[in-house]
Amino acid sequence: MVIGRHWNIEAEIGFGWTYTRYESYPCTHCGNKIDNNRPHNYVGPTKAALNIVYLF
Repeated sequence: MVIGRHWNIEAEIGFGWTYTRYESYPCTHCGNKIDNNRPHNYVGPTKAALNIVYLF
């Protein structure tokens, strides 16, 4: 998007899939695990950017 003679704005949104594994704990101090190595899938926005560009 052009703002002026030398200034522009760019916008970017990334969409993707992430597969991770995690461990669950009942509290942060006791250290006993509830679940071990559980899978989690995430589908959705993974990146957002707004750039201000100066052109020489």
